[in-house]
Amino acid sequence: MRHSLSTNTGDFMGFEHLMSFVADRDEPCPMCEYSLRGLTEPCCPECGAALELRVGSPQLRVGPWAVAMVSFALGLGFDGVVSALMIVALAVNPTAKWEPIGIASGFVVLTGVMVLGLIRIARSRSAWTRCPVHTQRIQAAAVFVSVGVLHAVVGAAFFLVVS
Repeated sequence: MRHSLSTNTGDFMGFEHLMSFVADRDEPCPMCEYSLRGLTEPCCPECGAALELRVGSPQLRVGPWAVAMVSFALGLGFDGVVSALMIVALAVNPTAKWEPIGIASGFVVLTGVMVLGLIRIARSRSAWTRCPVHTQRIQAAAVFVSVGVLHAVVGAAFFLVVS
């Protein structure tokens, strides 16, 4: 949970905290890196950027978590489209061989796995961000590689059955 004291909303108390914080520190402006020491207004004297005082964590990195989410989302998009196309093709030609039905079923199952993966990652965001950053990156890489390998295996099976 991120708390901030915004100085844009007329929060005089928040501005007092901001001024006190930078009174004797050479803190850089987040936009232009100008020193904010002795700040007298809730904006950078150099570039005019609005400023606020925040509490943050260096461990809060959404990049690895987003990579895991996007990995499952891309898989879901691909599998959903392939499943839909195969189901339509089988509905149009109900006398099709059993192999395409098995492949279509495989892609439907794969679609379900991607949905479950998305739900799992979405629900675990706070637990994910409590892990050390290097662990987050390893987990994201593992999800990315696992989704890719799973799709490569299903794709290889598809080509073996079709050819």
